[in-house]
Amino acid sequence: LNGTCFLALQRVECHAACFEPGTFYGAHKDTFRGHAGRVISYCYYLNDLWVAGAGGCLRLHGTPAIDVAPVLDRLVVFRSADQRHEVMPTLARRLSLTGWLSRAPVLR
Repeated sequence: LNGTCFLALQRVECHAACFEPGTFYGAHKDTFRGHAGRVISYCYYLNDLWVAGAGGCLRLHGTPAIDVAPVLDRLVVFRSADQRHEVMPTLARRLSLTGWLSRAPVLR
């Protein structure tokens, strides 16, 4: 991304996420007020044999909203500051690797 999009990315953050049945994550953006370090967000799904009725989609808010099912080997990438998103309630255990590509923090 640095070579083609000139984003000046310097750091990778990653965490493993496990959503148990009945859980969700409310709508948000992946940046913090006054901190523009996070540039790119990503989700990589680890769910073998996911079925549509299990819910757990990543909802990307927009016109229209897009629901992305968390199926095995799917990678979703979006701009951290621009894309409001949420994890819809899940009826099955939902696994992913989620993280951010960031710039160095701005010193003030």
